[in-house]
Amino acid sequence: MEVLGEAETRAAVASVHAAAARSDTSEIQTDDSSVPFESELFGDMYTFRTLDKPASKIGTCQGRLCCEVEYAIQADTFSDNELFAIGAFDGLHVLEGTYYMQNCALVKCAEVMNKSSCGSLVFNSSTVFTKIALRGQFQTPYVYPQVILSDSEGHLQISKPGAWHFTGSTVETSHSFNGTVLNAILLGRDYTRDDASVGGNSGLHLVVLFLVLISGLLGIKLIT
Repeated sequence: MEVLGEAETRAAVASVHAAAARSDTSEIQTDDSSVPFESELFGDMYTFRTLDKPASKIGTCQGRLCCEVEYAIQADTFSDNELFAIGAFDGLHVLEGTYYMQNCALVKCAEVMNKSSCGSLVFNSSTVFTKIALRGQFQTPYVYPQVILSDSEGHLQISKPGAWHFTGSTVETSHSFNGTVLNAILLGRDYTRDDASVGGNSGLHLVVLFLVLISGLLGIKLIT
């Protein structure tokens, strides 16, 4: 039996994933009431749309990547005092490393009246989500989820695995979920666009990049 090397295995998995993506003819459904805009998140320029309703489905696209979030907010916590947005990034990340990425991110914006603050550091939230289904149309099988919670006093915690499930391109909260979400992320590493100057050990790069991105969102300085 032939044993494939890392590069061949990666190519084979990517080929299968691409074929599955082509067979999915569904399109991202967007809430047209929210106008797309660009804002920086950890050194990368994302294309965002704001969540302007207590419950809806909204999407945004950049490059080859489209992201969508279906969500519901507890009625008595939906207000004009906090702003959330969904963002898509498809490109070369160059801050604290060089990686081709495809990312979907649901984030709380630092300032309600300033959309350019979507992606800035923020630690507290009083908006209670009862449902989040964040999904992306990725061209890579290397996708990793994260959900981070907070409260009005800025106490942070990683959402427990039992509170959500991940299916490869979608992270979705459980039916009983009720939490003050600060951000939810699908982090995708796109190796197909690497050249000789980008790439290397896939596992190590994914771990390092994941820690770097999360630390950037939370304002933690990593010592390397």
